[in-house]
Amino acid sequence: MPIYNVDFTKGINAENPWWFTKESLDVPAFTRSDYDHYVEEFSEAKINVLLGPRRCGKTTIIKQLINNLLLVQKIDPKRILFMSLDRPFLELQPQKLPAIINYYEEKILGHSIQDSKELIYLFVDEAHYDLLWSRVFKQYADQNLPIYAIISGSSASSIYQGQESAAGRFHIHQMVTMKFRDVVRWNNPEKQEKIKEISKKLRGALLNSIKNKNPSEYVRSLSIFSTLSNSELDLIKKSLEEYLLKGGYPEFYSGSKSWKENSRHYQTDVFDVILQKDVVTISNLRQPPKVRTLLVLIAQNTAKMLTREKIRESLGFQSAITVDQYVDALAEAFLIRTSVKYKPGGYPSTKPKKYYAGDNGLRNSILSLDGSNLSAEERGALLETAVFNHCLRLQFHVDRTLRTEGKFWEDETEKDIILDFVENFGVALPVEVKNGHGGQEDIKATKIVVNKLGSPFGIIICNDQMGLTENKILLLPAWAFLLSC
Repeated sequence: MPIYNVDFTKGINAENPWWFTKESLDVPAFTRSDYDHYVEEFSEAKINVLLGPRRCGKTTIIKQLINNLLLVQKIDPKRILFMSLDRPFLELQPQKLPAIINYYEEKILGHSIQDSKELIYLFVDEAHYDLLWSRVFKQYADQNLPIYAIISGSSASSIYQGQESAAGRFHIHQMVTMKFRDVVRWNNPEKQEKIKEISKKLRGALLNSIKNKNPSEYVRSLSIFSTLSNSELDLIKKSLEEYLLKGGYPEFYSGSKSWKENSRHYQTDVFDVILQKDVVTISNLRQPPKVRTLLVLIAQNTAKMLTREKIRESLGFQSAITVDQYVDALAEAFLIRTSVKYKPGGYPSTKPKKYYAGDNGLRNSILSLDGSNLSAEERGALLETAVFNHCLRLQFHVDRTLRTEGKFWEDETEKDIILDFVENFGVALPVEVKNGHGGQEDIKATKIVVNKLGSPFGIIICNDQMGLTENKILLLPAWAFLLSC
């Protein structure tokens, strides 16, 4: 029988207070849209892998789900285990997760998980601190044990290590920073359910229009905005300006601190911790200061083209291969995104990439921006960054494929983004982002790309224009499109 040291025992018990008290966890009342998806699955055995950047809210949503199990589902507290594998008291354990589960089975559950006749709920946060997690949960999946699990991590590359043999057994989920619709809900708590339903209907109609190669259903769905009051529409539009500045990190919205105070906190206390834990250490990079410099360079140039040679020269790297290694490490930690020239047939492009910040708020915090006196070019870059990131999330919603890279169009005319649904629906759509009015020249240029791609329609993101032109170019305010993703 194993002997557990005092620190180990106290640490695990402290992480799971519901074993000893009926008090609920102290978590925010506001729940992101992702929350509903997991609650709907509580009754089925399933192993979920939840990937997303540090401080985006993964631990919060896990604890909110635990509260739901305890207070709404009335699950026996002893059937719920939570553990964050980055806790210092676990450092002396050579096999962290197996030791935790052994303790849980022996001291709390009273029998092995294999002998359980009811669902056991296992929540493992920061799982990449013990790569044995994959082997443990693969065995559970192979044995069809009654387990509902969520395993979270802040780096896609680290948590995927050792998963090759577990392909198909785990359900992959992506949880990055808050979508625009959740920020609108945050700003309007009395009508957050209404906003959520509007967003879901818009997304469903947009995807159906893409799938059916006919924009009519989505165009009809836009009439839902005519049912909103002027004050509701004004709130959505004001939320867009806030979102362009603050992005989607929950801490930029919670509490009584100003944007300036929260931004300074991220610069001084958070930024380097994220880089060290989720980029430098995990990817074993030899020049940590250059990781910081590279992220600042990309933040400054979000939505712009950068060549590998330009990055290499700016950072003093010896080779383009090193550039790729550092760029990939930042992307795997969800801090940046890249975009390559779209080539039908899926062949990789060797042309320069466009680079995007993974979140506007982190980007603006890094650069000490307060949102005042933005130039048209700067606002346009922030707008395109938000739209690009939402496009990747829309694609993930369809095929559950994690992406660090998107597509753009370039020949005699450039379109900012290609929504690539070729594998799913046989369709690719050009999306142009304008910080202003979508004029006739923009419509004409987008139509050229629509014809070349054989797209059913194209999209121009603009200010307050909304409608379908006679040549099937959809003009949309940014706030309407972001609510549709």
